[in-house]
Amino acid sequence: MSQSDILRHSTHQHVAKNIESKFQDDNILNISYELTEKYKLHYSNYEFGVDKKIPIHILKEMYDSDVEVSDKSYLKPDGGLSWIRIKGIKRYYLFPEQKRQGTNDKRLSEGKQKQSQGNASERIADKLCVARLIYGDEDICPFIVFLQGCDFYELESRIPDRIKRTFNFTEPNVIHYEWLRLQKHNSVGGSYFMRGHSMHDVPGSSDWSKQEMYEIMDKISRYSIEYYIKKYE
Repeated sequence: MSQSDILRHSTHQHVAKNIESKFQDDNILNISYELTEKYKLHYSNYEFGVDKKIPIHILKEMYDSDVEVSDKSYLKPDGGLSWIRIKGIKRYYLFPEQKRQGTNDKRLSEGKQKQSQGNASERIADKLCVARLIYGDEDICPFIVFLQGCDFYELESRIPDRIKRTFNFTEPNVIHYEWLRLQKHNSVGGSYFMRGHSMHDVPGSSDWSKQEMYEIMDKISRYSIEYYIKKYE
């Protein structure tokens, strides 16, 4: 039995979902590490790394806030936070996330009833708030999320519209390297790559491949690295 089948037949469905998500996180995190190793060779005068998690109080300091937060609270992006150190200061050049949502393709193939859809839009909105803290003083916003699964199939779901609203109706499946000024007091940053498949199709058929994610993450990273070097050197 495949690993996905084992997860699907688990009696603790929420645990199975968490484990499956962890496999996805490892995939995108590995891409972050691979890119970092490549940049170490190409930009040999600089130090690179990936933070798998950062304390919330570090984010609070970026916002210059006196609000108290717990030292035990952390931000853990799916793909980590990739950084370049310039003149002793870390600059985060990539903030990647990956979400698969929807189980009805698997459930229908097994003759089970459909389930309600998930809340990816709320989770992404939370990460976008964090991106505003990290990149609020920069022209760039290298936040990227890959969305996949039957919940993102527009003919059968309203979830894609929620995601589009979360990103202020900017175009999906396009890299937005910098903040976009939409209105006088409304700017949006980040990119979202989203595709889905019908719940009647083969499960996983809309998944982003590792190569697709690698190429997109590489483009965003290189743009951000060049931006930081030009600005801070």
